[in-house]
Amino acid sequence: MIGDRKKMPRFRSDFYRVSYHKIIWWLMFNVVIILGLSLAIVYYVFNQPQTSYYASTTEGQVITMPLSNGSP
Repeated sequence: MIGDRKKMPRFRSDFYRVSYHKIIWWLMFNVVIILGLSLAIVYYVFNQPQTSYYASTTEGQVITMPLSNGSP
């Protein structure tokens, strides 16, 4: 009975230590996932394909419109 009481603090200490390490590994894994997704978003924002516009005549002919650089 007394021996069990002496082992209880050791079991609690082991439980908290193991739980702490599991949580730290889980958090590090999540940080890596978040960084990867953030880099993917930045990549897609800065590497979008150039938009091309088309017009059509009343006869159905497709005409490619030149891209304007913002000046009227």
